[in-house]
Amino acid sequence: MTERCEHFRKLIADSLSSALTPSDKVDLDEHLGQCNTCREYSTSLAQDDRLLLEYPNLFTRSISEIKAATLESLEELAKPAPRESYPFWRNIMKLKYAAMILIVLVATWAIGHFSDTFKGSTPALARVLEEIGKARDLSYQLHYQVEGIEPFETKNYVNSYGIQRMEHLKFSSVTITDRVGGKQFSLFGGPEKALLTHKSGKPAKEKMSDYLAWVETLHKKSAEFAGVEIIKGKETHLFVNEEDIYYTIRVWVDPETDLPVKAQFVSIPNPDSDIVSPRIMLNKMDFGVPLGEYKTISYRSSGGITLSATVTMNDMIWNSGLDDSLFSMDVPEGYVLEVDSLDVSDNLEKDLIDALAIWTKMSGNAFPENINDLGTGEIAQPLLVSFFDGEGDPEKEFDDAYAAANTLCKGCVFAQEMKVEETWHYMGKGKHVGNSNEPICWWKEKGSKMFRIMYGDLHVEDIREKNLPAH
Repeated sequence: MTERCEHFRKLIADSLSSALTPSDKVDLDEHLGQCNTCREYSTSLAQDDRLLLEYPNLFTRSISEIKAATLESLEELAKPAPRESYPFWRNIMKLKYAAMILIVLVATWAIGHFSDTFKGSTPALARVLEEIGKARDLSYQLHYQVEGIEPFETKNYVNSYGIQRMEHLKFSSVTITDRVGGKQFSLFGGPEKALLTHKSGKPAKEKMSDYLAWVETLHKKSAEFAGVEIIKGKETHLFVNEEDIYYTIRVWVDPETDLPVKAQFVSIPNPDSDIVSPRIMLNKMDFGVPLGEYKTISYRSSGGITLSATVTMNDMIWNSGLDDSLFSMDVPEGYVLEVDSLDVSDNLEKDLIDALAIWTKMSGNAFPENINDLGTGEIAQPLLVSFFDGEGDPEKEFDDAYAAANTLCKGCVFAQEMKVEETWHYMGKGKHVGNSNEPICWWKEKGSKMFRIMYGDLHVEDIREKNLPAH
């Protein structure tokens, strides 16, 4: 199966539980008109979907009728088919969250009441999600293996409100993150310092299961049962999500509690050498602060815009009754408090405009040679120091530079995301800000029929593909 067919098969699965964008629907209809294999896949998936939606009707019957109907359905699905088969339970996992919960809960309930023959044959992800949703707290170890950084570990705690405490064992620091209040509180030793950061631009995470991003990934994308594995002498059920070729999630679940005991997240960079993961590090000493402190801005995004990394979640303990004091943001005696803010909203067109506005101010009105320069620390960091380091308050100068670095990285990520969509073109090399008729770059966001083009005075407008500049 080609990558193109794999893309359209995901659209087929999506179309069963939600409306496609007009652009995706046109593309899908055109592909199905040309590809017999995908047309057969669409027919098969639609038939299975209709079968699944009939399961709620089973509850109007007696237990014996339910058993007979389910056995008949399973036997029918087990029959050899003359064409390529598409497993029943894999199709379930490819449905969206609402449909999946309805179908899997019903099917699991029915099979669970029939006989021991069926127990354990199809582990129910819905039960796992349900138990996580009811959990009161969680503690666990995180082991990080990130490209270019020595491996390190953190000890983590999450309470029922989604507030997280992370203890950085190697760096002797503690970070408490409140997604509801949009606050992050950090404590650093030697010298004793407390940092309160107000974060804006992201929806609040109101409960623990919202905080666990991989849970959302499991129920919104495909997650398949991959078999039974032994962890610390105990049987676990392994679920794997590999829908994104650049990001894999593995979750090991205790079948007795339906709660995870281990999880692993593997990020793989996009092999296209022109797609980068932005990262800028600044040191307060460069701005005249006697006791220097490093702060780093970095972003990852879909499509392999990330560093190579494996993060493993071990020693997961659920519902142990964590003490509220672990999540306190009170400043300990002897610590000096510093307050700042950070925009962590999604990467948008505005971020690209703002990033280029900052860059051209720092570089004597010149656009970057390469759009990747926006998020390349070796290139951006000297410009930031030179532009913001002056005769004023060094702490404020550092904060201003740090905010600018954040904007540069967000603008850089937006450009990388357009590259992944293969709609990005940059012509800024050697050009300077000001000319309202000089094209600098253009792109087309997913689902849009029109391209967007930026000119030398940083204004952006719609443009049809046939009217794009020659390059």
